[in-house]
Amino acid sequence: MDLAPTAKSKLLAPGPLVLDYDEDRWPFRQVVTEHLGFPPEQGDRHFSAPLLGRGTEQHTDMHKALYEISDSFREVHRSFVREFVLPLIGEPVVYQRIPNFRVQFPGNLGVRGMHRDREDGHDVNGLNFWLPLTPLEESNALWMEIAEGAGEHRCVPCQPGQVLVFDGANWEHGNRISTASTTRVSTDFRVVPAALFAPSSQRSMYRDVEFSVGSYYEEMSP
Repeated sequence: MDLAPTAKSKLLAPGPLVLDYDEDRWPFRQVVTEHLGFPPEQGDRHFSAPLLGRGTEQHTDMHKALYEISDSFREVHRSFVREFVLPLIGEPVVYQRIPNFRVQFPGNLGVRGMHRDREDGHDVNGLNFWLPLTPLEESNALWMEIAEGAGEHRCVPCQPGQVLVFDGANWEHGNRISTASTTRVSTDFRVVPAALFAPSSQRSMYRDVEFSVGSYYEEMSP
């Protein structure tokens, strides 16, 4: 697999990264809290769902409420890509235009079992940016292979105000049943170095849009 030295082989040479960001400059959690009318970790007080899995993991009433969020969240998202992600990668990118929301209620999953994003047609040269919007415990954190293909997983510590950068297309990752007493909410999106991006007619699982610029992705340059 060909990798851009600044975007993947160099950036993730030591493995997944956990980086701090300024929550006053990029107030993801604040915008979500204002939109919902309550802190996102209280989601289980207002919503519920059966055990989630492939095909249902984005279809709860809380997901519906989150995806109805105002453009203010997407403005924060675009600003974050422009001012945080681009300097990190150091070259033009295509990035996921509408970020994902993940919800993990107590006693439930946030996504299906361990998986690699390439299994759903995502670009193998992509980078995942995962931002928790609620305090995490081990059981509702993101779990990831200790090395690609290792089959052994570890919890990756990450909290609000931090972003986890990892190779979600190729490193197996997922979550476990939450034993936490509060709801975990996170947002994430994918970024591909523009020089390596290959448009695809394959469509995303939940939004049913092509993996192409102007549909699933937008372009951005430093």
